[in-house]
Amino acid sequence: MDGVSSACKRIDHKTVKFAKPWFKSYDCGDQHGICGAFEPEPLRSPVIAERWCGFEKYIALKAEAGDLRYPLRPVWFCINNDFSTRYGVDYWDFVNGEMIKDGYLMCKKKQYYRISRKSPIGYELMTEDIEPVRIEGVRNE
Repeated sequence: MDGVSSACKRIDHKTVKFAKPWFKSYDCGDQHGICGAFEPEPLRSPVIAERWCGFEKYIALKAEAGDLRYPLRPVWFCINNDFSTRYGVDYWDFVNGEMIKDGYLMCKKKQYYRISRKSPIGYELMTEDIEPVRIEGVRNE
């Protein structure tokens, strides 16, 4: 939305947006994990901001606790407000700010639903391996 700023500076939230769960409005996303540039906002999370020791310490503690769900799965994005197709970027490319290079979203997977009579809900989730996707009008990080 215009006038709403996101804590995530990796994407512009206009051309490239975080994929959102179905039946949810876009909110700049918080279900994807954090990137290497994350800094907690002191006014929003004073306790976290006071104790924050940096991303490297955070990810080491997550690994020690056995919670490695974010690094093992892609971060999903949508392009040009088309929420019917999602593009998966490697988590570490997102963390390190290497997900957009020379106008390409460095995605490796694509997901979308297609109509299917085999499915009890009438749709089947399709996942394909793909090459990076060219995007227009987006800044490189």
